[in-house]
Amino acid sequence: MRVQEHRGHRERMKEKLLQTGLEKFAEHEMLELLLYFGIPFKDTNIIAHNLLKKFGSFSSVLEASVEDLMTVKGMTKNAAILLHFLPDFFREYRKNKINQKKPIVNVDDILPLIEANLHFREMESFYVICLNANQRIIAIVETGVAELSSVLLSPRAIMDIALRYKAVNIIIAHNHPSGNVLPSDSDIALTIDIKHMLKGIEVELVDHIIVSDDKAYSFYLSGEITHKEGCAIKPYKMKTKGHKQMPQTQVVHVRRREDGSFERIG
Repeated sequence: MRVQEHRGHRERMKEKLLQTGLEKFAEHEMLELLLYFGIPFKDTNIIAHNLLKKFGSFSSVLEASVEDLMTVKGMTKNAAILLHFLPDFFREYRKNKINQKKPIVNVDDILPLIEANLHFREMESFYVICLNANQRIIAIVETGVAELSSVLLSPRAIMDIALRYKAVNIIIAHNHPSGNVLPSDSDIALTIDIKHMLKGIEVELVDHIIVSDDKAYSFYLSGEITHKEGCAIKPYKMKTKGHKQMPQTQVVHVRRREDGSFERIG
């Protein structure tokens, strides 16, 4: 009798999903539904509540490791793998929807792609986007998941990527998981060093874009990157609908101290 009631509950949940979509579902109900496909015969309602109790929110559950998810009573390895890799599937879906053959002429062309690569990232990640002479994307390279001071994210590494793909222009992007989209001193220093090093091989740094939550920051829009005469990139203009708004900030300038570190000026 208990098994029949359980099967009936699952069918009612699926029917509700078909009729109303996910908007009418609470966090535990969304997890319960997902767990149906990793735990075929158990009552996943209790497991969903236990997951939320341990991790705090729906998004935190999806960001948890497979090992940590497996510590919750009732979880199976299949269910843990399903939940853990869902953000990666979402990211690939968004990237697949974007036309990467379209020329990049303003921030509205590139921002969706950056968001698709960096969305759902719980750690700071860094991407290099290589463009050819026609402003079309020829490569998107993730250079590492680390602090920007890491050797993996050095200007030399960016230059090597530009040479490898014969890029004419480069856009760099990274995320701030903290929610603060404004550039740090190390962000600014890195941008300056990358621009100068790329200039030595006649490659233009078009922009450095930082994304966080529902905000984005463009070094180019803020006046901190200027381009050589004849550069094909047009001035960025944000659309008022469908894209994230750039925060209104003052131009930030830095200078190098005697010890090699940077400080803000102005």
